[in-house]
Amino acid sequence: MIDGEQRGPFTLEQLPDAGVRPSTYVWCKGMDDWEKAEDVAEICRLYRRRIYDLLHPADPVTPAESDTAGKSDPAKTEVNYFDRSMQGLNLPTIEELDAREDISRPPAKVLPWAILVTLFFFPPIGIFAIYFSVASGRCWKNSQKAPDNGPDALKINGKGLSPTDWRRLAHDYCRAAKMWTGIAFFIGIILISFLIFKL
Repeated sequence: MIDGEQRGPFTLEQLPDAGVRPSTYVWCKGMDDWEKAEDVAEICRLYRRRIYDLLHPADPVTPAESDTAGKSDPAKTEVNYFDRSMQGLNLPTIEELDAREDISRPPAKVLPWAILVTLFFFPPIGIFAIYFSVASGRCWKNSQKAPDNGPDALKINGKGLSPTDWRRLAHDYCRAAKMWTGIAFFIGIILISFLIFKL
């Protein structure tokens, strides 16, 4: 679906020139329904290869590689090419993404907002927001009094947690509280709009 019109069929290689973007809906035989291009594995692999080619226009081929061209296992070649393309993009690891988050500061106070959406918008979902907000605050307090290690370490599920673990847990609960607060708010807005429309 491009510009609101169904176009094609196209081969994989024709998709970029046809104007297919990650958010473009596509369909082919064997698919139950239309899906975004970014959710289709074959299209993702195609675009990764194109990105690699754009970033490495003059990738030299060694004599050994040229001699073995056409003799290698296609599946193995695909995996190696994929690995090289991922290295070329310098994508961050999960550990690096975690390190970017500043957990030395207290998490945001979501509890007042969680209480408001529970009272005025959608209580069933708002309760989850309140729970995670309170849990976030408790974990942050535990991070202030938890020893680094030893038998006196505060435990969760029988496992001693360090202050850093408690701080990370506090921020995880805070993110969950924000998510449930947003869900409760938007569901409440939809219900209120529906009631106003009915009246």
